[in-house]
Parts: sequence; C-alpha cells; structure tokens
Amino acid sequence: MKRGAISIALGLVLSSVPMTAAAADTAVEARRAPSTLDLTASDEVVRFGGTVRLVAALSGPPGGQAILIERLVGGEPTVIGGCVTGSAGRCAVGVRPRRTSTFRAVFAGTGSWDATTSVAVEVKVRTDVVGRLRGADDRKGRYHLYGRSDRVTFVVDVAPARRGQRVWFPLRFNAGHGWTDGGTSSFRTDGEGRVVIYFAPGSLPVGAYRLEAVTRPGRGLQGGRSRPAYFRVR
Repeated sequence: MKRGAISIALGLVLSSVPMTAAAADTAVEARRAPSTLDLTASDEVVRFGGTVRLVAALSGPPGGQAILIERLVGGEPTVIGGCVTGSAGRCAVGVRPRRTSTFRAVFAGTGSWDATTSVAVEVKVRTDVVGRLRGADDRKGRYHLYGRSDRVTFVVDVAPARRGQRVWFPLRFNAGHGWTDGGTSSFRTDGEGRVVIYFAPGSLPVGAYRLEAVTRPGRGLQGGRSRPAYFRVR
C-alpha cells in the first residue's frame, strides 16, 4: 500500500473513535428509565404550630434514593428537608408550616433513572384559638356554673401571637326555649396574643350560654375558632 493511502486509512480510523464514543453515550442515555414521584400530605389543613407529614412515593428506582422536599414561595423553590426511600419507594418528612404553604418533592435521578418532580401540594394553616372560662363556682357536665353575683371571665389565646389582631365573640343564650343569638362583640389581642373579656356581676340573666372566639383569614392564615364554652348563670 502506498504511503499516502496508509495515512488516509489511519486518519479514517482515528476520526471514527469520537463517533464511536458518542454513539456509546447515546446508548447509555437511551437506557435511562422513566421514574414517577408523588407527594401527599397527612392533612389538608393544620392549626398553627401543628406538624404535617409529607409523604413522597417514588416509582421505578429501587430503595435508597434521596428525595428533596421543597417549599415554593412565589414559584421559587427552597429546600426544607429530605429523606431516603425505603424498599417500597416511600419516605416522609415532618414540617411545621407557619402559614399556608405549597410543597413539592424532587428526585435528581441516577445513572439509569430519569429525574422527576412531583405535583405541588398545598397545606393550609389556620389560626389556633383557645378559649377558657374562669371564675366558675362549679361545673356540671359541659357547663361551668356561675351565680348572679359572679363575674364570668373568658380568656382567649391566639397563635401566632401578635398585637392588635381582632377577635370576635359570638354569644348564644338559652332561657329554656332554644338557643337565641345574644349578639357578637369584638376586641383586639395584646402583645402576647391574648384577649380577656368578662361580664360584670348581675349583667347576665339566669339561663344557659354558649360563647366562642373567632378570627378571620389574613396574612396567609385561615380563620380560627375556639371550642364552644358553655356556662350557666343560676
């Protein structure tokens, strides 16, 4: 073979090496398998200060895969935790959202499995409102018992605590003929998120009463409501 022909043949061989490597890389990419990722929340609505359990379920890859949990704020993700899947492809993270929040799970992929991201899940947070009656003489069943000369006091704590939050107090009255609307008043919380209201001695007629504390939605929080407080004036 002539020298020129040898040079041409060698050049052809060398030029084919990158093409072969590229073809191999393409084959590896072609072998990557699709994966799917779901995210569910243990609760759709949690009270402020409560914990919600976010459960990720990865289908396809074997166990031992890292999953990131992100919170979306204005469409921008922030990683807030992570977990590693078990043999069933599931893992969970507990979070305490301070306001209504949107979460998603992310799997970065591996050498043989594609990356995937779950559909976003929203968890709503409601204001926590706790009311307690004070100053009762006695208690019978669900009713706190007061005399006409007693001062009926209702102490309410709202979380998150902030000064100036308005709280409404709907009152119901039963003189033996069914519950009747007794009117609604409103007052604002102090710096500790507390409101204390009272009924002066002699201001309430004899009968049964039901009192609640209610807040309205705002600042990324759902409105809250205390459990009904029942009392009787004798």
